[in-house]
Amino acid sequence: MAPPPSIESDPIFLHAIDQDHLTDLQSDFILRIRAVERDDGGEQRKGEELRNKIVDMYTPSMLFFPELLRHPALHQSLLTLLLKRKVSMPIDATQRSVINLAQGLFVDSGATSVAVRFVHD
Repeated sequence: MAPPPSIESDPIFLHAIDQDHLTDLQSDFILRIRAVERDDGGEQRKGEELRNKIVDMYTPSMLFFPELLRHPALHQSLLTLLLKRKVSMPIDATQRSVINLAQGLFVDSGATSVAVRFVHD
């Protein structure tokens, strides 16, 4: 019999970041992503389930708020998490991570152009 999957095998979102150097909003962003990256049983959320949880939690104006944009690692790490968890997103290697996130995360909700506008403003 195989052992149960270990939660330790995949670190939690931005586990090594020193939150003492973040604003309250940036720290809250990390904690909220951590709260939805696993289900109640401790299993990793993947694919559309994870995307939907994040889209339900964050509107484009909240996710791309200027205070969050000032810390690029937040959006880069979120994009990496989504790609590792098999969320289908088109990636353009010539674009910044935050643009790829804006163009790919909200595609099903029809808010892609709104998300991209917040990133460019």
